[in-house]
Amino acid sequence: MQSRGLAKSPARLCAVRSCLLLLFIHMSSPADARRARGGRTQRVQPQQEQQAPAYRERAEGPESFPLDFTAVESNMDNFMVQIKNLAQSLYPCSAQKLEQDMKLHLLKNVSATCNDGSPAGFYIKESKGSRRWLMFLEGGWYCFNKQTCDSRHETMRSLMSSTKWPQTRRGTGILSPQPEENPYWWNANMVFVPYCSSDVWSGASPKTNQSDYAFMGSQIIREVVNELLTEGLQNAKVLLLAGS
Repeated sequence: MQSRGLAKSPARLCAVRSCLLLLFIHMSSPADARRARGGRTQRVQPQQEQQAPAYRERAEGPESFPLDFTAVESNMDNFMVQIKNLAQSLYPCSAQKLEQDMKLHLLKNVSATCNDGSPAGFYIKESKGSRRWLMFLEGGWYCFNKQTCDSRHETMRSLMSSTKWPQTRRGTGILSPQPEENPYWWNANMVFVPYCSSDVWSGASPKTNQSDYAFMGSQIIREVVNELLTEGLQNAKVLLLAGS
């Protein structure tokens, strides 16, 4: 029972924060409107000075409650800072509803392979409704002959093969789904393309009987883009290409 209550606490906290933000915005609106009229602030009269017959209140519509914003107006800068801080604190609430991890998708075109002939692929975290896309190409140096590629395969196999890739991957930095770490791109559609061709993403040579390794970096990128077009990339408003 205790763990169930703890699981609900973030949602309750988000709801409380949302209510407070709406209250702050509602309170600030009359003050802004009074400034717009003639550039001077008009103080709202106390409630007891604006008493009206009960029948008039019912005839004019819903009951209203005049508020005195004198205390708020005397320290408006601090008030706006509080609103900003509260609004920023609500970002994690919406982030909790998003998928946190990127999921592995192996390419449908099996001719686009890693160095050892295993299928290449990409990780993706979709953001429903977003038309912003971020595509990140992993780096990792290269090899140029059998000796250097054999050594690389023994020491850095994940950069030459997809056989040990995990099914999910948590993004960091510009790929992070957390607004505190990634304030500009946290809710974009994110794609991470693992590097497994050892050719600086420029090769187009398949593995053959005469060659122990394939070098198909450019073909991998082409196939990744082709598959992303069917996932919503064709409707993208912004596409950021990044890498390491």
